[in-house]
Amino acid sequence: MKKLLFLLMLALIVNAATGQKAKRTTAFNYLRNDKLEKAMEYIEPTITHEKTMSDPKTWYYRGTIYLKIALSDDPEIRTLSPDALDIAYESYIKSKALDEKEEYLKDIDANMRVIAQEYYNRAVINYNEQNFEEAASDFEKTYI
Repeated sequence: MKKLLFLLMLALIVNAATGQKAKRTTAFNYLRNDKLEKAMEYIEPTITHEKTMSDPKTWYYRGTIYLKIALSDDPEIRTLSPDALDIAYESYIKSKALDEKEEYLKDIDANMRVIAQEYYNRAVINYNEQNFEEAASDFEKTYI
């Protein structure tokens, strides 16, 4: 009986320790299958959990999920997060800061150029509509 209880407790500890990493992996798998709503659902808890919040992979996956939402041609997908571009930008900045081994650097830099282009496009639209404060903010973000 004691062995069974010990094994059960050990299994719970191992499950708790790997639970957030599993959520992160699940989020990535949903991303690969274009199930962005589910990917968002699984990635968000990982950015506040102590086991995964300091891992650049967590922030890289989050940035990639939100960038895909921001770039979607489907208006329904874009409504999942109206500020998806900003979240992607912030996530990549965080990932880059945590990525001491520079594992994700090339991908992040490539995606940041895409984000910069999107900010530039938004800035031009805002400028033409005489929303100068928003245009200035977006123009500043193009300089990455």
